[in-house]
Amino acid sequence: MEMFYYAIDILATMFEFFCLALLLTNIVDYKNRLGKVFCIYGFSVVWVFGMTFLSVPYLLKMVLEVIYIMVMYRLLFSVRMATSGMYAICHFFCMSAQECFIFLVCKMQNIDIYVEINGTDWGRWQIILVSRILLLAFTLLLKQILKPFSEIAKRKNVWVPVICGFIILVSIEVVYSLSYQYGESAYLMGGLLALAGVAIVGVMLYVYSARYLYSVQREREERLKVEVLEKQFAYYQEKQRDEERVRSIYHDMKNHLLLLQAQAGNGQEVQKSIQELQSQIQEYENYHHTGNEFLDIIIRDKAKTAQEKQIDFNAVISFEDGAFIELLDISTIFGNALDNAIEASEKLPEDHRLITIRANRVRDMLVIIVENKAASELPISGETTKEDTFSHGFGLPNIKKAVERYGGQCSIKTENGMFILKILIPIP
Repeated sequence: MEMFYYAIDILATMFEFFCLALLLTNIVDYKNRLGKVFCIYGFSVVWVFGMTFLSVPYLLKMVLEVIYIMVMYRLLFSVRMATSGMYAICHFFCMSAQECFIFLVCKMQNIDIYVEINGTDWGRWQIILVSRILLLAFTLLLKQILKPFSEIAKRKNVWVPVICGFIILVSIEVVYSLSYQYGESAYLMGGLLALAGVAIVGVMLYVYSARYLYSVQREREERLKVEVLEKQFAYYQEKQRDEERVRSIYHDMKNHLLLLQAQAGNGQEVQKSIQELQSQIQEYENYHHTGNEFLDIIIRDKAKTAQEKQIDFNAVISFEDGAFIELLDISTIFGNALDNAIEASEKLPEDHRLITIRANRVRDMLVIIVENKAASELPISGETTKEDTFSHGFGLPNIKKAVERYGGQCSIKTENGMFILKILIPIP
């Protein structure tokens, strides 16, 4: 009979480690790694029985087990030590909770937990079986509870919940050690502490998760902002190359037309066609010269867009002194400012659509002013009025970031039905 209970004790201990391994499947894929798993937990069983034979206190055994799991999972599975430690501590919470539950139920039902064989108290095999089924149920429940936090735990250090869990776990074992003096009340207190431990660790993990998700959201927004700016910058670069090619072609065409005009004599049809072509070329060459070729392309592109949308567009820009500003920042400042102005103007009747942009040097400052007529309800906070607030609404914040990079500042106001964006950038 004694050998039977020895076997039951070994199987029960092995099952405890099985539950721990099952819980850790949240963060480790055991596929093609079963050899490592058997190595870890096979040695654990031998080690635990060795410590029991040497009468090592349970609290010390528990601490050593947690440390052992943390080290082994780090070495064999590259899991953060804090993460595996958190799961090991939660496993001991489960064991404490089921032990407390079994003890209290048996006491209320007047069921003897132990059986004496040859002067040694052994837990009844029926009680052990029920307790292990309960442990498996608690483990599966905890596995589902911790699942949402697994990715966060893999990526972030969660030492604070681990340390708090350790403190609570030690407190539970201290309370259990008083069971001989205080009886059932000590076990009840230990069970409550176990449940409190799970709750506290859960709340901490929730806070970690909320912070992590917020940081991920911020990174995603920043990445999207950069992508938008890079696409915008690439667009203007390509436009600049196109403009250079077209200007070269138009220059040659202009000379060809002068030659044709001299040779055509008085042919009215030919003269009319030549004049039409010349007027088109002249219209093309009447674009804004800002002193910065890249900015010329942006202004020309926005002026063309404004013309297509029946918006009066006036630009008086002298930007020779803005050569110190990076091209991407020029694109961000002027591109976004004019995009916002065009978008706001589209919402107005055609006879109210007006955009004015001025930029020049005033003493040691570059002054950029963008004005457009706008509806009175238009927000000036920089927030978007579009439904898709995630992919839009970056314009003004991006302008402010670009300006502040050079020690400048922005101001926004509405005055007499005009939306006014004023930018000051010190010239180094």
